[in-house]
Amino acid sequence: MHEHSESGATRESWPALVVHAVVDPAIVSTLRLELPTLLERRLRRMHSVEAQARTLTGYWLLLQACRLRGLSHPPLSAIEISAAGRPAWPDGPAFNISHSQHRAACIVAPDGLLGLDVEKRRPLRLTRFKRFLTHAEWRRCEEDPEAFFEAWTTREAVVKATGRVGLSRIARVVPAPGGADLDGQWLHLRHFELDGGYTLCVASDRVLPGLQVQSLDASATPRK
Repeated sequence: MHEHSESGATRESWPALVVHAVVDPAIVSTLRLELPTLLERRLRRMHSVEAQARTLTGYWLLLQACRLRGLSHPPLSAIEISAAGRPAWPDGPAFNISHSQHRAACIVAPDGLLGLDVEKRRPLRLTRFKRFLTHAEWRRCEEDPEAFFEAWTTREAVVKATGRVGLSRIARVVPAPGGADLDGQWLHLRHFELDGGYTLCVASDRVLPGLQVQSLDASATPRK
């Protein structure tokens, strides 16, 4: 396991935790999770085993993050889906899930607005995304194409934290040192580079002291 942390966690509240894992397609046939009906229906509509595995790995990571923090929490079946499609526990820790290609990630925190995005760094035709970026961001991407993934995960994480997604909202994100603004909502940002060539961004409406990022092995976990 690889772990990175900041000092400054308070005793009054447990520190936020990001867990991530390589997606194992075998999880589709071996893992049984009691998901809410709407999520079960979404899962059945996915024609790709890989897509199903990414979704299941994300919720498995949610359970592992709660276990690692020693949290009592509602069952997964108690998760509610907002009108905008955002899953949340009505009486439980805040969380957000993201996945890209062969990696899934999940963040848990005591409360607050949370957005998480993970992206595999890979060759892209960046001109397709130019309209979403500021002039300064685009200049950095021209100089270093991998800078795009920090810019894009920032925008995705900020939009997810506010609870309403969409390309028009991605374009309205205004990045600044240490954070970003979207429609008057300020979000703090943290970026991490993960093994395997992935970039991850956390957006939150408050500073997350003691934030940790931990790698888990989904393939080695006993399943029901």
